[in-house]
Amino acid sequence: MTSWLMGSTPEWLELHFSAAEISQSEVIGVLADPDGDGIPNLLEFGFVGLPLEKGPAALIRVAIESIGDDQYFTLTFERPVDSELQYVLQRSNNLLNWDSRPLNRVRASVDMVTQVETLTVREKQPMAVGADHYRIQITR
Repeated sequence: MTSWLMGSTPEWLELHFSAAEISQSEVIGVLADPDGDGIPNLLEFGFVGLPLEKGPAALIRVAIESIGDDQYFTLTFERPVDSELQYVLQRSNNLLNWDSRPLNRVRASVDMVTQVETLTVREKQPMAVGADHYRIQITR
């Protein structure tokens, strides 16, 4: 069984899956997508999605913020507090080669009841002329 979630997050499994489902790697595996919405369990867990309910197409909200004359590309997402997951901002100008960037926190808040952090990140440099693509890479 691919039990990447078993380590420090059994409560997430128990919250979202039945005992029978937990024993099935094709349901709880890292790349499994039991609700068929195109979002694998790793991203459902990492972005606080619902693995058994078709979710929104975008778990990351995108915006452009102006500071003075400069514009910054920002990404806002939710993530579990105290997770073992690592989040890295990546940028590419061709969708083939990706450069990793540290998460430059702009805003963060934590819901103490749900233990979910809402985080807005951006690059340190303003947007340049030309098309850049961004993504958040999640690893354990």
